[in-house]
Amino acid sequence: MISKVFLFALLLAPTFVANATANAQNISIIPQPVKMNVEPGVFTITPETLIYADTASYSTGRQLADYLAPATGFALRVLPLKGQVSLDNIIIAEDPGLAGIGNEGYRLMIKPREMRISSAGQAGLFYGIQTLRQLLPPQIFSKSPVGDISWSVPCVTIEDRPRFAWRGLMLDSGHDFQRLEFVRRFLDLMAEHKLNLFHWHLTDVGTWSVEIKGRPELIAPATRGKGVKTGFYSQDDIREVVRYAAERHITILPEIDMPGHETPALLAYPDLECPVPRGLDRHGNPARPYEFCVGNAKTDAFLEEVLGQIIELFPGKFIHIGGDECPKQHWLRCRFCQAKMKAAHLANGEELQSDFIRHIGKFLQSKGRRLIGWDEILEGGLAPDATVMSWRGMEGGIAAAREDHDVVMAPAHWTYFDYPSTTVEKVYSFEPVPPGLSASQAVHVLGAQAQMWTDGHPTEERIETLVYPRAAALAEVVWSPATGRDYDGFMKRLQIHVTRLTAQGVRLGPLRKRPVPAGPVIGRWAEDKIIYPEKSMEWPIDRSLIGTGIYEITFQYERGSSAYHISNVEIVQDGKVVAMDKHLGMTGAHDSENVYRFGLWKLAD
Repeated sequence: MISKVFLFALLLAPTFVANATANAQNISIIPQPVKMNVEPGVFTITPETLIYADTASYSTGRQLADYLAPATGFALRVLPLKGQVSLDNIIIAEDPGLAGIGNEGYRLMIKPREMRISSAGQAGLFYGIQTLRQLLPPQIFSKSPVGDISWSVPCVTIEDRPRFAWRGLMLDSGHDFQRLEFVRRFLDLMAEHKLNLFHWHLTDVGTWSVEIKGRPELIAPATRGKGVKTGFYSQDDIREVVRYAAERHITILPEIDMPGHETPALLAYPDLECPVPRGLDRHGNPARPYEFCVGNAKTDAFLEEVLGQIIELFPGKFIHIGGDECPKQHWLRCRFCQAKMKAAHLANGEELQSDFIRHIGKFLQSKGRRLIGWDEILEGGLAPDATVMSWRGMEGGIAAAREDHDVVMAPAHWTYFDYPSTTVEKVYSFEPVPPGLSASQAVHVLGAQAQMWTDGHPTEERIETLVYPRAAALAEVVWSPATGRDYDGFMKRLQIHVTRLTAQGVRLGPLRKRPVPAGPVIGRWAEDKIIYPEKSMEWPIDRSLIGTGIYEITFQYERGSSAYHISNVEIVQDGKVVAMDKHLGMTGAHDSENVYRFGLWKLAD
């Protein structure tokens, strides 16, 4: 629907003109490899190309064939690697001699008639494949055949390895719910960027999104917050996602929030709440329950039951227990909590929370797992084997590392992707290892991750625009060496990288923060041309302004008393739609989703 507006401008701004032929100067790999030498010539993948894989790497070779098939239309065969192979083919094989760069490191060697991907482990081979995909024309990321293109890659020798073992991205399914299809796509995009830790926030004030056998009340509709999307993940769903992630060398870190952020569980089981009045919320209504009664033995039994099932579902080393933003005033008036404080000689609410965290940590340790929580778990003393995820700045991580605890850096200023104000440049400037740590303390920094919180109930499309392209910047921060980081160089590569994301239909947020995009004005809409409630408008585009590549069309409000809503934008040539971006956007006193992005690969002369 279009509402009345006095004046707006339509702008067209190309960000990159794609070249279907391999060109060394157009090489754009994100994250940037540690070492790369570019040599003359190209290797061309054809329908006759074979993929040879050793016994351990057959499934990885199959992954490469599956990646190449949709856009090329080639059904490449994967054959066992035995001795010498003929030229013009691809070899994928483990090489124990590369143990020095780790199981995630790899070597990619491309010559005019030979390509070889080598690593000490399957994860490294998988990451070598991701780099190979980025060396091909951007159309390789399309999900359907794209026509007559030379699938050539430049001859290079790359030796690469990650800087950090923990390269994470968090998706919040506890404030709001996302479909399984979206979660799988989220994992696919993580894998393309060599991110390997999927932090899945499964419970919060909005919803309890994971099935716990014997506890159907947790997922009952009555426990959901206002505006939360319906749905939950069955245990079979969880197993499928774990398998899907493992195929992409991604470990899933489940988070079951405690002792606070637990409204759905307390609505399902009121006896787990402190038996004291909750009072009223800011609207004058009875406050919703929020934190467990940590002095009640029933709480311990319930959480051990839940965590026991979570451990069975998720094979990773760590279990995240939240531990953040928990008020303690109810505990100080609760007979159960007060009795526990007296018996354990605890001085205050912080020490009571620490006692609770220590108990959960011991339980997880008895099951062969390690506890990780947000930096509030430092308050009152930290359990010996606990790992801290520092979100309130870097200080919590610094304090934990100085006490010889492992740390994951996730400071809100740089890594909260639900903040629209967090620019690509800001993410790229993030340094996970703070300068105040000694060398022995710095080794406790396992890595870093970004957070996509959903308490604002964003659509899945909106989540994607908030995560990308900022996650590409994060990927380079956690993979590539800090000494070679160059924002201007990254942005040049990102201009090419967005063509790959657009080819997959990824909805992208802005590359740079800018008040009005640069580019020629190709049309305006004055008040006398508006027809309420809706109207289609057409503007001619000068043929000299457009070719193959990526384009952004921006609707920009200038002045007036009304906003303008956009539902669908198409580029039409000779009566045929050649590109389309369909999503709801608005420009007015504030802008929302008002940039429409297109990938144009075929245009008639």
